[in-house]
Amino acid sequence: SGPSIDADESDEIVTGAGPSGLFGPHVRGWNYDGVTLTALGKVSFFAYGTPKYGVEVGAGWDGEDDGYDEILTGPGPGSSFQAQVRGWNYDGAALTSIGKVSFIAMTAPSTHGCVVVGGDADEDGIDEILAGRGPGPAQSAQVRGFDYDGIAVVALPGYDITPYATFYGARVTEGGFA
Repeated sequence: SGPSIDADESDEIVTGAGPSGLFGPHVRGWNYDGVTLTALGKVSFFAYGTPKYGVEVGAGWDGEDDGYDEILTGPGPGSSFQAQVRGWNYDGAALTSIGKVSFIAMTAPSTHGCVVVGGDADEDGIDEILAGRGPGPAQSAQVRGFDYDGIAVVALPGYDITPYATFYGARVTEGGFA
């Protein structure tokens, strides 16, 4: 294994509440040591100020290049939610918002939140942020990529694709499979 959200060299599980009108954007972290699953008490937070539609989560993104994987969030599919990506840092002791990783990932019109993931998609040694439009009935299947250099989030040229000629957004993940 490599870096993790608490830098203990064991991967964690990060969960987000589902997309119901009953659930808020509650994110939780879990540590699994091969035998026992234990809640990470300080990784229990509401990523957005809404009481509905859950949250999309992504982990495995070391955007700050500090040896800790950060957490990425996107709001759930509420019809009034823009594709706002937020970044969160947990160093094993405290959870903090990464203020510069709070941005609207999609061009207008964009509603129904977004799906986010991090990883080194272009294999340059720097983790990127990938975002897909949320699952709204008028949302194209757009996916965009971003770099964060510790100062600003910048859209990556060539990482603005619409892989399907359909609506209801796009799911996105990153990982080696070749």
